[in-house]
Amino acid sequence: CSGLVSLAYRIHGRDVPRDSHEQKLHGRTVRSAELLAGDLVFLTDDETSERITHVLIFTGGDGLIESRKSSGRVLRTTFLERFGKPIAAIESGDVVSDVSFPKPRRRRVFFGSYF
Repeated sequence: CSGLVSLAYRIHGRDVPRDSHEQKLHGRTVRSAELLAGDLVFLTDDETSERITHVLIFTGGDGLIESRKSSGRVLRTTFLERFGKPIAAIESGDVVSDVSFPKPRRRRVFFGSYF
């Protein structure tokens, strides 16, 4: 996932760290209402963890793209499909139910920008 972000940003002339946790630490925190296409959506492993373990790219509207280890390919999804609610109902730091797992997983979500 972080490799997809690193490659996408490098293609557009921006260097970002290779690891998703480092990408969050070095990016600028933004609110959901401030998200622009190309900004990043970070997820922790569970609702109590502070460590970021996954990153997705916001495509605008309610859209996201990501690379999941489990699938080995780039996927398109939406906040509604992935978390059961639209972006307007989610704020940075919220706990969300990630329904992409056979048994939904509670995770923290954060938003960040390099623009």
